[in-house]
Amino acid sequence: MTYAPNQVLVSDLVTGARQRADMLNTQFVTDAEILKLVDSSYRKLYNEITNRYENYYVSTATITLVPNQQDYDLPSDLLKLLGFDISAGDRQFTMQPWSLNERNRLISGWVGRPIRYILKGGQVRFTPTAQQPGTVTCYYVPSPTELITSEYVEVFNGYDEYIMVDAAIMLKQKEESDCQILLIQKAELTKMIMDNLEGRDAGFPQKMTDMARVNDSAWFQFWGM
Repeated sequence: MTYAPNQVLVSDLVTGARQRADMLNTQFVTDAEILKLVDSSYRKLYNEITNRYENYYVSTATITLVPNQQDYDLPSDLLKLLGFDISAGDRQFTMQPWSLNERNRLISGWVGRPIRYILKGGQVRFTPTAQQPGTVTCYYVPSPTELITSEYVEVFNGYDEYIMVDAAIMLKQKEESDCQILLIQKAELTKMIMDNLEGRDAGFPQKMTDMARVNDSAWFQFWGM
């Protein structure tokens, strides 16, 4: 197989799944069908990775604030929100969420800038409503894109082996053949992946967030209120 750093060619995953299912010399299942199985296995692994919140997949998007506008579209590929930053002068502030039972608490803006957000479907509502232009940076985990045979897909630490084995199991099941060895291999790979996923930043392990340092009081201090 030909690899770029942390990447593998999707067609190599299809071939690898064939090899592990011992189906190299048969067209019982077409490459197009195997591609769908590989895509399914990739999404399964992608979700496992993102559910550990180790920031393997992170994207950013900029939302331009419009005076008197409450609701803004979220990035179309957003899977999980990681947070919003709002610019104020030369500083960035972490925005905090609010719930519906707090909807009447923040009815006037602080220097015309919103400080809270709530997700609603494919949009986000900022409050208080912006009274002047500005920008908000959205940090999020993107949805996995559909795999295409001729393109590369990003993998980490040999996780491509899991994708190929998992797809091979589905191939064997379709053929109604014994897949016990592959199931054992998948269990071993799953354990390895789960062990390696957490604690990625070994130098600075996960810790509790000090909300007193990121709450609304920072705004009062910044604006002298």
